[in-house]
Amino acid sequence: MTTFTGFCFICILLVSLTFASRTETSLTTLHASVSSSISPTTKEEFIAIYHMDVELGKSINLTCGNFTNKNILHVIWEIQPYVGNSCRLAMSKIHPPEDSCKDRRQVKSKIGRNNTEEQFYLHIPELEFKYEGIYKCEAVYNGGAWKEHIYLNATVSPDIYTNVERLSDRKLKLVCQASNGKPAANISWTTGDGSTQTNSANLNGTFSVESWIIIPANTSLEDIFCKVEHKTWNQTQSRNFTVPEHKGLDSWIFWIAIPGVILLICLIIATSFYFIRKHLSNFRNCNKATMPAPAPPVVAVPSKMMEVDELEPYASYVERVNSIYNSSAELCNV
Repeated sequence: MTTFTGFCFICILLVSLTFASRTETSLTTLHASVSSSISPTTKEEFIAIYHMDVELGKSINLTCGNFTNKNILHVIWEIQPYVGNSCRLAMSKIHPPEDSCKDRRQVKSKIGRNNTEEQFYLHIPELEFKYEGIYKCEAVYNGGAWKEHIYLNATVSPDIYTNVERLSDRKLKLVCQASNGKPAANISWTTGDGSTQTNSANLNGTFSVESWIIIPANTSLEDIFCKVEHKTWNQTQSRNFTVPEHKGLDSWIFWIAIPGVILLICLIIATSFYFIRKHLSNFRNCNKATMPAPAPPVVAVPSKMMEVDELEPYASYVERVNSIYNSSAELCNV
């Protein structure tokens, strides 16, 4: 019995030793395969991609990674604008700074709270459309590097306008417009579908969106709103509508009659001046014609030599002169 027990114990011990040897061999092989995929001399590298929307005109600071490291060596910014040529900005502890952008953007540095850790950042004093683009940064420090791509876009809040137009077929056209916004605004209506929308790009880089619906003229506008959504707002903007006053035929006649009356008055005044001036000229001519002519000078003739035959030419002269004045007077009286 003792011999059998000892034999079993020896068998169990041999099986355990064999299993343990195989397990150790498997772990050693797994560790070797993992270690071969990572070279101990390769530095760690991180790449991150962000999309950043900033309101136009705001001042911003772009950091290359959310960390500070006292062992940082340099930071390089490669800027690829959406419009224009690329440029480069860099700041280093051991090399002079680099700036091929030649504008208001610049790389600055600041010291951490413990006055030992330094961080470089890109400062943009006032965001303009020309600064939009892809900002690729690389921060190199002892032991590794950090790479980051930032897609920077400027945003502009749109201006909202509403209008109500009367159509010729006794219908109303409700217009809602979101102008000069970036990106383009989104317009919807409380009435559901049936709206028409147009988008247009402005020369200054913004967008204008116009949406309208057509409803019967007798429809109540109390529950009809247009809703405008934009990235720069925390909540949706709503606008209501007011029916314009109906301008009937009487109002059109009134506005047409005013210029007509003014023109008629001017015509009457001009005609009156013309006739007054013409009749005044004729009146002056008549007065000159009716004035008596001065008496001819009397020549002294001796009484003995004055005869009837000698007086006849004078009498004819007086008669001829009197006939001219009489004809002028008759002409003025006509």
